[in-house]
Amino acid sequence: MFKHTSSSFGLALLAGFLLLTDDKTTAAVFTIQPQNEAESKDTKIYSSVAGSNFSSNLSVVSADITDFRSLVQFDLSAVAGLLAADITSASLRLYVTGLNTNDLSTATSVPVTVSPILGDWRETSTDPGSAPLATWSAFFGTTPTITYGAVAAMQNATGVGYFDWDITNLVKSWKDGSQANYGVFLQAPGPLGDVGISDTDTPAFAPALIISSPVPEPATSGLVILSLMGLALRHRRA
Repeated sequence: MFKHTSSSFGLALLAGFLLLTDDKTTAAVFTIQPQNEAESKDTKIYSSVAGSNFSSNLSVVSADITDFRSLVQFDLSAVAGLLAADITSASLRLYVTGLNTNDLSTATSVPVTVSPILGDWRETSTDPGSAPLATWSAFFGTTPTITYGAVAAMQNATGVGYFDWDITNLVKSWKDGSQANYGVFLQAPGPLGDVGISDTDTPAFAPALIISSPVPEPATSGLVILSLMGLALRHRRA
C-alpha cells in the first residue's frame, strides 16, 4: 500500500492551492439586444417635424442636409450582478444600412458621435410615465426638457455593415451609479453626413450593447478540485 507522509500531503495541497490561485481567465461576453419593437427603446427625431419622432428606422444626418438625430437605450437588468470593476470593455454595435441615403451627400466616410442622454424620455406618446416625449423640440426647442452630455465615443461609418463604438467608461458609470442610464444620443457632426442605421424592426441587425468581463475558466478550477479530492481520498486510505 502506498502511504503519504504528512509532509508530502501538505506539499500536494499547497501545489493545488497555487494552481487554483493561478487560475486562467477567459472573457464572458454579454450581448444586450432587443429582439422586437415592443422590447426596444429607440427612435429618431427630425428638425422639420419638431414635435414628433419616428421609429421606422434610425439615421443620423448633419444639419447641412436634413438634420436627423437618433436615440437608443438598453435595459441593463441582464447584467444586474456585474460590477463596474468587472467590465473590461463595452461597445455599442450598430448596423449601418448605407451612406448618403437621401442622395444629398457625396461623403464616403461619416463620423458618428455617441453621447449620454441626461434625462428620462418616452419613445411614444402612449408609453407610461411622465417623462417628456423624445422630439426635436424636447432637445433643441426654446425650453428644452431633455439634454445630452459630452461625446463619449466617435466612429467613422464607411459603408454598409457593423460598426462598434467603445463606450466602456460610460457603461461603467451606469453600473457604478455615478451616472443614470438614459441611453445614448447619436449624431453626425458633419458636414454632409448622412448615415442610415438599422433598428429593431429588423432583429438580426438591431442595435446591440456588447459587454466583456473576465471570469474564471471552469476547466482549470474543476481540475484542481478533482485533484484535491483524489489526494484526500488516498490520504485517508493510507
